[in-house]
Amino acid sequence: ALEGGKTINVTASEIKWADWTRVARNYQLKIGLKDTWKKETFEGFTHADQDSLGDLIKQHFDVNMDVKEISWRGWNWGSTDVRGTDLVFLVGNKPAFEIPLPTVANSNIAGKTEVSLEFIQPDSNANKTGKNAPDELMELRLYIPGTQQKDDDDENGEEISAAQMFHETIKEKADIGQVSGESIVIFHEVLVSTPRGRYDIHMFPNFLRLHGKTYDYKVPYNTIARLFLLPRADEQNISLVINLDPPIRQGQTRYPFLVLVFNRDDNMTAELNIDERQDTANQTTPFFATYPDELAALLRTPGVKLAVVDVRDDDYEGGHIRGCIHSPSATFLDGGVERLREQLKETPMVVFHCALSQVRGPKAARIYAETIDEIRRKGGDAPVSQDIYVLRGGFGEFQALYKNEKDLVEEYDAAFWDY
Repeated sequence: ALEGGKTINVTASEIKWADWTRVARNYQLKIGLKDTWKKETFEGFTHADQDSLGDLIKQHFDVNMDVKEISWRGWNWGSTDVRGTDLVFLVGNKPAFEIPLPTVANSNIAGKTEVSLEFIQPDSNANKTGKNAPDELMELRLYIPGTQQKDDDDENGEEISAAQMFHETIKEKADIGQVSGESIVIFHEVLVSTPRGRYDIHMFPNFLRLHGKTYDYKVPYNTIARLFLLPRADEQNISLVINLDPPIRQGQTRYPFLVLVFNRDDNMTAELNIDERQDTANQTTPFFATYPDELAALLRTPGVKLAVVDVRDDDYEGGHIRGCIHSPSATFLDGGVERLREQLKETPMVVFHCALSQVRGPKAARIYAETIDEIRRKGGDAPVSQDIYVLRGGFGEFQALYKNEKDLVEEYDAAFWDY
């Protein structure tokens, strides 16, 4: 099947069910996979396709295509049900709409009977503005009256509000409050002035979670735009300011900045639950760290086939690694990653870096790796085997060691680095 011009391959033995649904101006086919709640959705069918498509699925996959009816009443009240990774809203026992739980960024109790759900903005729309920007659901508020027993199996169990029960269910199912998998590191009772409170900060490979007594916030790393370390007026503490784009939300209040407060004299020892050379464990294609001396040795070894991708923007001036590919981070999502994929599909090793390889370089490596994984999953033209690395310390550390080595650094301008 085709989706946006791309082919999606579904293994026949993995097909568990098929649903046919009337949506908007046409019809939709959903295919569910065995041993997982994952599903593929295809649209653009007409009513005339129903019988032939149903016969085709039955003949080749031995699966009956069920016709599912959607509620058209337009009511704004009903019930909810968690089905796999979807939150389904039911009116008269018919689904009105569904929301994928992985897109829920936060759930908060907005009142005794009100719950607010906030959603993650997709990466693919981050650089689209004005008329090119699609509509995105950012927040959903639900009125949930009544009470409910916390333990359904205990008749004498504690009663809590239905809103609180719904909130806790969403936190669990959407991996907000209780995240599956082990965190890399946890910082306990960190003082945060914005949003105010003390939070335990759990850091995972792709996001961090602020866990407080009242609110939890899930912050994907790809929403971090800037980091600042600023002195405070009392001269005793220092603030770590994290600029977020898009900001996290609490009701109508937006927080474009997280402000963490630390004492200058405090020392902390933390043990990282991660392989030093592996940046992520949750991707089919992981990316790793390489050091300046290792990269220099590889560049000087005859027969080694690799590509160095420099994602610096205006700071690209002043020199760069000889033979590197310049793909600015500002345009990386706007065609840059696709051009790299095509250009590097025969390259067994790719090294990304920016000035310091703290934000832009690792982010570009992650986006590139995820793009390769998605194409491979859909059966597209992706590299069979490719190692993806991030240069530790970025070009700043590399040039400090090899700025005078003409075979490694070119167009070097000492005046650019004298500061």
